[in-house]
Order: sequence, then C-alpha cells, then structure tokens
Amino acid sequence: MIEDAQRNWGKLVFLIVSLVLFTTTLLVEGLVPLAGSRMYTSMADTDEVIDNALKRFEKVLAQADK
Repeated sequence: MIEDAQRNWGKLVFLIVSLVLFTTTLLVEGLVPLAGSRMYTSMADTDEVIDNALKRFEKVLAQADK
C-alpha cells in the first residue's frame, strides 16, 4: 500500500510540475491563461490578433514534443 502511495505521489508531482512549466511557457509567449487553464478570445479581437495568438500556441505546443 505504501508503495502505491509513493508511486501515485510521484505521478502527482510530475503532473504539477508539467502544468507549471506549460503555464510558464505560455506566459513567456505572451499568452495569459485564466485560472491556469482557460483561454478566451473577444469579439474585439481582430483576425490578425487571433492568428498571432495561434502562432504562439503552435510554438508552445511544438516544445511539448521535446
């Protein structure tokens, strides 16, 4: 039972660290998530603004494969 708890603890730590690194990478690219995981667009955003944000997302997600 203790071994199961230790194994699950390691998975939880890995998940938390991964989320922190992902959120930090988004922030570096100028993408600000709300509540850690939500992203919104606005009717005031132009196609150019949205295209720019999508390019930054692509850059962030390309790093996730490494």
